[in-house]
Amino acid sequence: AMYYCTKCNDYKPEAAFSRRKDGKPSSWCKACTAARNRERYHADPEFRNDVISRVTAWQKENRK
Repeated sequence: AMYYCTKCNDYKPEAAFSRRKDGKPSSWCKACTAARNRERYHADPEFRNDVISRVTAWQKENRK
């Protein structure tokens, strides 16, 4: 099935979209979501610190 990305205004295959918690596809495709997160990571120090702390915690829990 093809889905519509409300960010890039394009129809893309289902695999190009992440699933929300309720099981429905997200409104932005994975490429648009990744671009937004990348911009926000570099522009917003608070967001960057949240990401770093989340990743660090995951690494500590999952290291062998």
